[in-house]
Amino acid sequence: MTGIILIGMPGVGKTFIGKNLAKTLGYDYIDIDDEMISFQNKSLIEIIKDIGEEGFLVLEEKIILNLKDLDNKIISTGGSAVYSKKAMNFLKNKGKIIMLDASLETIKKRLDNRETRGIIGIKNKKIEQLYEERQKLYQKYSDVVVNTDNFNLKKILKEIIALIRE
Repeated sequence: MTGIILIGMPGVGKTFIGKNLAKTLGYDYIDIDDEMISFQNKSLIEIIKDIGEEGFLVLEEKIILNLKDLDNKIISTGGSAVYSKKAMNFLKNKGKIIMLDASLETIKKRLDNRETRGIIGIKNKKIEQLYEERQKLYQKYSDVVVNTDNFNLKKILKEIIALIRE
């Protein structure tokens, strides 16, 4: 079995679903945001302050491209990973890409910590603009889409497992 890569907007549940999916399948779990935090020994917001948004995107791409064997691994990307064609093509060749999707309203409700979360682009754009811009990219790279609006973990995991076994 190849890797399973979760993409989507901040607030769709990539980390929570990813950890639970890994546990359910007995896979290893890798969170790209956590990899960046541990590599830099700083929070995402501190990384952005120190190296800027462009530097952040370069670092995110580098961490993704340095991933080794992705078999039997669940990877949760940062919401901005889709800005790197190179990283997304790399991931596409390594596994099945699942877009976790939610409506703009749901995301706004879930992202009450927008200012402290470390979201690329949030300084210069409204969440609505980021949502519109990124949705096209997520859809472009995804193999399947799973909606997380009505958050029912059991149902979502069941749906993902059925989709990856197809």
